[in-house]
Amino acid sequence: MLKNYKELMVWQKSHLSNDPALSNILKSIMLTGATGFIGSHIAEKLVREKVPIHLFVRRRNRLIDLLEKKGAKIFVSPLDDLETLKKSIKDINVIIHCAGATKAIRKADYFKTNVVFTSNLLSLLTRHQKFVFISSQAAAGPSSSPIPIDEESEPNPLSFYGKSKLLAENHIREWGKENGNNYVILRPSTVYGPREGDLYKTFMLINKGFFLMLGDGQIKISIIHVEDLVNAIITATEHPSSGETYFVSNDEGYSWKEIGQSVGKALNKTHVLKVKIPVSIAYPVAFFYDCLSLITRKPVLINRQKILEMRQSAWLCSNRKIKKDLGWKPKVSLDMGIKQTADWYIKEGWI
Repeated sequence: MLKNYKELMVWQKSHLSNDPALSNILKSIMLTGATGFIGSHIAEKLVREKVPIHLFVRRRNRLIDLLEKKGAKIFVSPLDDLETLKKSIKDINVIIHCAGATKAIRKADYFKTNVVFTSNLLSLLTRHQKFVFISSQAAAGPSSSPIPIDEESEPNPLSFYGKSKLLAENHIREWGKENGNNYVILRPSTVYGPREGDLYKTFMLINKGFFLMLGDGQIKISIIHVEDLVNAIITATEHPSSGETYFVSNDEGYSWKEIGQSVGKALNKTHVLKVKIPVSIAYPVAFFYDCLSLITRKPVLINRQKILEMRQSAWLCSNRKIKKDLGWKPKVSLDMGIKQTADWYIKEGWI
C-alpha cells in the first residue's frame, strides 16, 4: 500500500507509461461507457498503452474526440441499435462492459440499461470473445458490520440499481454456460477519484466548511481509488481466469466520518461544521427529490433508493479472492487518493 502523495505520483507515472507487454496481451478491446467516470479512465489507460480499442458510446464529448485523435475507433449509437453494436465488436478479443445506469427516474430505466443492453450485447458475442463486466457491490448488498461479505455470500441487493446489476450478472452466468464461461464479473466498492461526480459533492461542501453525515457518521464502507480499479480491470482482461466474480476494494473499510476527515485534511480545512442528518428527516427530503426528478425528468443523487442503501450499518466487502486468484492488490491509500482527487478538483475548477 502506497503511503503518501509523492509515492502515488511515482506509481502513476510508472503504471501509465507505455507498456509493450500490455499491447501484446490485449489484442483488441471494445469498451462501453467511455463517457462515464470509470469508463473514461479505462479508455484513457488503454489508448495510452496503444491497445487497439473500439468505444461504443451514446454521445460524443471532448474526451471522446481526443481519444479518437489518439487512435480509438468510435461508434456512436443508441443502446438499442444492434447493428452498430455488432459492428463495434467485430474483430474484437475482449469486451469490457462498463456502461450502466447508476441513477434513473424509474425502476424500468435501471433494468432497460443495466439488464436489456447487457443481454443484447451478449447475444452478439462468440465464445471466443472474453466478456468483462463491471458490476457493483450494490449487486451483493450490505454487510453485517464489521464482517465484510465475500463472493460466497448470498446476494441481497436493496436498490433498483443493485437488483438490476445482479440480474445482469445472472444473464452473464447463463451465457457463460453455453460459451465456455468466458467471462469475469468485477464488483467494485465505492469508487472515487478525478472526475467522480457523487462523492465530489462531499469535497465541495467540506471546502465550504460543512460536512453532512447521515446519522452519527459511523457507517463503514469499502472504497477503491479509480486507478486501482482500472488496474484490476486490466488485470482481469489479461488473466486466464474465467467464470469468476470478484469484489474490488481497498484492504480496509472506513467510516463516513473518517472519509470526511481525510477530505478536510486534503483541503486544509481545520474547522468544519459536522451536520448530522437523522434518517427520519432524510426520507421526506428524498421523497421530495424523487418527485422533483419526475417533474424535471432528470435523475437526482439523493432519492429514497439511495437513502435505503445509506442507512445500512456497513457496506464492507473482502478483496481476498481477487488478490489470491489474479495477483492484484490495491496501491493507493485513502489519504493519498483523497489528496490526489482534491488536487484534481481544485486544478479543474470544480471547487
